[in-house]
Amino acid sequence: MAGQRIINDDKFECSNLINRIIEYFTVFYTDSSKVDVLMVVCKFEGIDLYQRFFLDATLGFWEEFCKVDAFEDLDDLELTDFMSEFNFQGELISKIICSTSKNEFAKIKFYINGITFTLKYSNNEDTDSDIIIEKI
Repeated sequence: MAGQRIINDDKFECSNLINRIIEYFTVFYTDSSKVDVLMVVCKFEGIDLYQRFFLDATLGFWEEFCKVDAFEDLDDLELTDFMSEFNFQGELISKIICSTSKNEFAKIKFYINGITFTLKYSNNEDTDSDIIIEKI
């Protein structure tokens, strides 16, 4: 695989992605109900590799891979193209951070043109609960 895991932790910031134009932003769900998110895949102008974000074992994960490897094992999943759905073609990513607090598992926030998308556990007391993405 051409790429690597950047970090898996409960707190991190993706500082090298700030203020880059979003070229691709898609959410992959585990099934057709589009409730449980497996992964968010993004591509940013000026960076050749695709960025993958997901939650597992209460931690946030950030990986980057070439196009072929970024989509490996995602073929059978349901997806939503957030670029089209929320009309942010040509918009900049302001910030991507993973954070946690005393009573919460890690969550990953994507800040785009005044909108925040939060990838998080639906139940902070259950590591097996669905991973959801909320628009704020």
